[in-house]
Amino acid sequence: CFPFGRVAQQPSDQLKTQLGRAIMENNPFREQLKQHVFYNTDPNDVFGRMENAFQAALKIDPLWTKFKKAESKGQFEGLDFESHIQHALE
Repeated sequence: CFPFGRVAQQPSDQLKTQLGRAIMENNPFREQLKQHVFYNTDPNDVFGRMENAFQAALKIDPLWTKFKKAESKGQFEGLDFESHIQHALE
């Protein structure tokens, strides 16, 4: 209840986008957040698997971006994802 009116405003969509981007890359902000939540890298634990998958996604992101650009330009043979991957590997 706010007897004197709303004193705080909800965050803008732009701020939410900035926060989402900051969380999705390795940086000091993300390291600070990890100090206040349960965090592990054990691949046998569900949270550890999520972190391992996240770190793997960060590693392949430049290659994935390059692949998707080439795919959108129609530079691969075949009609499905598997054939595009095979063509990219060749």
